[in-house]
Amino acid sequence: MEENAGIAKKVKELIAEIAAASAKQTRRIDRINTAAAQVDKVTKQNARTAEESAAAAHEMSAQVEQMRSSVAILLALIEGVGDDAGKKVNFAVRPALERVLKKELKTAAPKTGTRSFFG
Repeated sequence: MEENAGIAKKVKELIAEIAAASAKQTRRIDRINTAAAQVDKVTKQNARTAEESAAAAHEMSAQVEQMRSSVAILLALIEGVGDDAGKKVNFAVRPALERVLKKELKTAAPKTGTRSFFG
């Protein structure tokens, strides 16, 4: 009988150790899950930031092209066109260049209180 009591006590101790180990394992799994969720969150934030950066780069590229076009038109107005280089722009060409430049400046200029180059 005493032997049975000793075995029962040993089984009880083993069950307590298993329960403690299971609880410890559950806490570790919870920490791993939390860390994985944080990694997932940061990865998604990085993806959003990358998309926003790509969109901004694309917009800036379009603005650069628009500015290049505006500068080319300004240079043509300042320096002249064709055989008249270094002189005033040919009066037949100037109105067309002015219309294009007005359009370029209107789309490129900030919206608050700016004035057009040609009035």
